[in-house]
Amino acid sequence: MSETEAKARYHLMTYGCRVNQADAEGIRASLEAAKMQPARGRSDASLVVLHSCTVTHRSDADIKKAVQRIKRENPGAEVLVSGCYAQRDPDAIAALPGTSAVVGHAPPAEVAAVGLGLLSGRRDRPRAAAPVIIRREIDKSEPEDLPPVEPLAFVQDRTRPFVKIQDGCDAYCTYCVIPAVRGAARSAPPERVKLAVERLVAHGYFEVVITGVHLGTYGEHLRPRSSLLELTKSLLEIEGLGRLRLSCVEPMAFPLELAELASKEPRLAPHFHLPLQSGSDAVLRRMARPYRGEDYAAVLREIRRLVPRACLATDVIVGFPGETEEDFEDTLRVVRESDLDAVHVFSYSDRPGVPSTRLSGHLGSQVIKDRARRLAELSNERLGSFLDRQVGACVAALSLQTLDAAATTTALSDHYAKIQLDTRVPPNLELRVRVTGRTADALTGKVERIIRAPDPGAAFPRPLL
Repeated sequence: MSETEAKARYHLMTYGCRVNQADAEGIRASLEAAKMQPARGRSDASLVVLHSCTVTHRSDADIKKAVQRIKRENPGAEVLVSGCYAQRDPDAIAALPGTSAVVGHAPPAEVAAVGLGLLSGRRDRPRAAAPVIIRREIDKSEPEDLPPVEPLAFVQDRTRPFVKIQDGCDAYCTYCVIPAVRGAARSAPPERVKLAVERLVAHGYFEVVITGVHLGTYGEHLRPRSSLLELTKSLLEIEGLGRLRLSCVEPMAFPLELAELASKEPRLAPHFHLPLQSGSDAVLRRMARPYRGEDYAAVLREIRRLVPRACLATDVIVGFPGETEEDFEDTLRVVRESDLDAVHVFSYSDRPGVPSTRLSGHLGSQVIKDRARRLAELSNERLGSFLDRQVGACVAALSLQTLDAAATTTALSDHYAKIQLDTRVPPNLELRVRVTGRTADALTGKVERIIRAPDPGAAFPRPLL
């Protein structure tokens, strides 16, 4: 690396889901492996990497605004846009003044290498030169032709590492652009996942969260085949692992044996997120979702039977083309009948190239806004009921670390409720907390005892690969 490169600093801005955050952490690790240092912010960085999302039109707009802002605040910076929007529409990003390079989905080390190349070649490249565009046809590739999935970790709240173990999706729901920008479903080998989690435990982390684009399909394309259930059982064998949490799992890909396991194994978090998207059978058919509202409700009733204290969460899209008032009422009914505790509400947004854009019956923005409000009110009601049930209970919790704080008053219960504690404690402690009350969207509690603190020799917190 030249002296000029050694003085260069980078700034990484990440948009979108936890899988995107894991990918971005891989880019960060690759840049720092090349001896680049983080800048204080985008204004004093030589290289700014925007790792993009494209799940809604707002996601695209956020990237455009960010490029414009960087050009205004730091015109000398090299700006590289990577990720889902870069994969879907690289020409639109390349047309933005200030963009130096556009890289679709690629291994993190490859994205970092492009960024480093921009810095090393900047003396020889005219400022008016056309942006570099690197994009492979992911949507037309077989799984074996796509970059292999390596476990990637990033830390939420500086306390809880997420490990990406799966990428891509074969479902092709009519509203979703993800298969086109991330490609076919594929998984990280189980032995690599286990090694990654073992390293995190050795570093002193108590809770590890497993994530992926279509997590329930984990292992289907591996040879020999594996499964999310087999992997979960294997990870729970790791000595010293305090808690394992699963992120979103599609309802028809959710093995009920996981709920049975959670009923017997306290280290498997009793918190399950299964996206509904709509409770209307007619809308689900137009979405190309492989279940009906009653199928979904039946799965959640069985999970509730097996794990009564579990927190059950979902995603719902309101305003899908052709959604009638009766369809929307079906969604409200299924949310109630499924005994859900939390609903994440999304307003339908057209995505270029996906089938739903060609459907008839697109709804007006005011109708969508009104339905989103009504569903949000029901979600608040359901969350309030869940929180009320916790008052007086003694729950397992993990103290969280916040930025620039050596102590905290915030913890997260095993079933994913935020708790404001009555006293300050160090982060990353396993606690027993007596719930004393609740606020609008969280609990209050009293620390009854510390069950476990990290080994003083553990390197927590630590940058992750």
